Amino acid sequence: MNITKENVDALNAVVKVDIVADDYQAKVDQILVDYRKKADIPGFRKGHVPMGMVKKQYGKSIMIDEVNKLLQESLNKFLTAITLPTLVLVSSAAQSVEISNGPDRLNIGLGIKVESSPFVDVSNDSIPIIAGSIKQGGFYWQGNELGYRFIENKNFQFATIIRPFEGFDLEADDLSEGYKGFEEREGKMEYGFSAAFNTGPVVTTITPLYNGEGMSLELDASRKWVSDSYVFKLKGYVRYDSADYQNYYFGITEDEMNNPLNHKINSAYKADSGISYGVKAIASYQVSESFYVQGLLEAGKLDSSITDSDLVDSTNIFGAAIGIGYRF
Repeated sequence: MNITKENVDALNAVVKVDIVADDYQAKVDQILVDYRKKADIPGFRKGHVPMGMVKKQYGKSIMIDEVNKLLQESLNKFLTAITLPTLVLVSSAAQSVEISNGPDRLNIGLGIKVESSPFVDVSNDSIPIIAGSIKQGGFYWQGNELGYRFIENKNFQFATIIRPFEGFDLEADDLSEGYKGFEEREGKMEYGFSAAFNTGPVVTTITPLYNGEGMSLELDASRKWVSDSYVFKLKGYVRYDSADYQNYYFGITEDEMNNPLNHKINSAYKADSGISYGVKAIASYQVSESFYVQGLLEAGKLDSSITDSDLVDSTNIFGAAIGIGYRF
């Protein structure tokens, strides 16, 4: 902490107090520890509320209180130590306190994911993944979703979102002989809005999306269980995909059907709109203060109508992932 006085004129001066995190952080941390011991939050035993939740709920207000106390004490000591020609009254209204709120802790991890493919003769694929999360003001990154929350309270959230890697990938090299003449399909960036309603233990979210090819509408319900060392989240979803969306991935054009490299294709196919559904389970275990391991299991069912496409082998979708992460 550093205190300086700058004389404006013979009768006025400006006193500046510079306070850094080292001046108050130890006290804030100790108060948070005490809060954790006494916190009575539904769903947790008293004294066993995760520290991250305590920090999120009380950390900012405790920090502001401690900074204000430190500012008042340091000003009083400084003004007492110097000789003043007149009586000086320091009011809280005249104090200007600027606190820079750093971002929530950054979580980032590496892992591997194995997932099935709906396309004919395409084997399960193993891919490296990067996962993580961070929140700064209204902006957030959570897994494969980036967004900005315009409205955020305990009962409702409204955000604009981007999902950079969605959909299905299909490369000619992945297909067997008789299917080599297809134009490649690739995952697309999806963007749209999400409206989340917190109805107690269950959060219900409605998300309209567009990927440059077609529209989708997703409805999901999720619930989260949290303890000292683990987080478990279960999510079920139903998704409507427009005909254009489904046709991009599963449709077969006349040119593709007539391509000599596609001699196993019997007919062209134009997809209709469809409904898919599924469930996802995500678990995270805190190994230490900074390191955690995370796993995912998912199972889904695509719309049965796409089996009319000679490109499609199965409407069942499965996936599993495991990784390790670090919380900064």
